[in-house]
Amino acid sequence: MNRVPVRLEVVVRFVARTTTMAIATVAIALAAILIAPKAVGGQSFSVLSGSMAPAVNTGDMVVVVPERADAVRVGQIVAFNDPDGSGRLYQHRVQSVREDNGQVIVVTKGDANNTGEHWQAPVDSDVGRVVVVVPHIGWVVGHVTGGKPIDVLGREVPMGTLALALMLFALAAVVIAGILRSSSPEETATSDDNPAEELEFIQHRQEEGQSHA
Repeated sequence: MNRVPVRLEVVVRFVARTTTMAIATVAIALAAILIAPKAVGGQSFSVLSGSMAPAVNTGDMVVVVPERADAVRVGQIVAFNDPDGSGRLYQHRVQSVREDNGQVIVVTKGDANNTGEHWQAPVDSDVGRVVVVVPHIGWVVGHVTGGKPIDVLGREVPMGTLALALMLFALAAVVIAGILRSSSPEETATSDDNPAEELEFIQHRQEEGQSHA
């Protein structure tokens, strides 16, 4: 029987472990982005226009968390309903902010727009503040995270969002479990992060096998 070259075996195993760990990390991160904001009353949104380019592009995903209206500052990107009543949710940058008679008067503008918007909110109310921008994944997530909202820990979460998050957590668990099962007690004594040490270990193991042949 032809034996796989030692160096090739080491490289394949190292690449496989690195890849599976990367997949697990991405899966956990995506699940966290979709679910974690709900714990503080926030939300993740797919960006549908390029009004904030290049800071935020069409197809990106933004994480929005509540911010008291009187805490809003110039330069922040905030989320608010279209003042014209279209029902659209904008995420634009604050140009100016002031208080007047219990109201916070805000002027916002998309970085790529020529004109801005004027709107106001009660001082003690909450507005949305963009805290995280994740490039590109909004296209995919936006198509699969719809569905009827269901209650999760007192927060309404779209069924699609919950399903995707659970799938990602499950994927991460399977990947991590596979990594843990793939290493025998002898192999765990070698360094997974050092291919040179693993190469030496495999060569020694093969020499022992030949001596007993």
